[in-house]
Amino acid sequence: MLRSIIALLALVMSMPLRAEGGVQVESAVFVEHSNAEGLLVEASDRFAVGDRVVTVMSWQAPASGRFTIVTTVPRRLDLQSVSRQALEYSTDGARSWHALSDARELPHGVTHLRWRTAGDGRLTYRAIVREP
Repeated sequence: MLRSIIALLALVMSMPLRAEGGVQVESAVFVEHSNAEGLLVEASDRFAVGDRVVTVMSWQAPASGRFTIVTTVPRRLDLQSVSRQALEYSTDGARSWHALSDARELPHGVTHLRWRTAGDGRLTYRAIVREP
């Protein structure tokens, strides 16, 4: 069990991000917990099956151009929602792309996300850690 948690952590922390020249992308991963006061989102170095994970990606891009950013979704994450409506997703390893119709409902098995941007921005998505 501990080995699979560490493996998941390595996958999430090293998520491949691909962007065109001049774009810098950073990501951070958090775990979401519920308590009597509401939701708590905190940095974590361990993830277990069933955990709600929040990933925040920020980028800096020249405002003078349009750029495309592509990120791989780790296999053990089942996406639940994203903070950006205008993006595309793939369920077949980035071979084909589909426009997202509802940012609160993603199909199971999303392998990649892709979006276009001009200038700086941020994308957040929520996911649940699933069995290997």
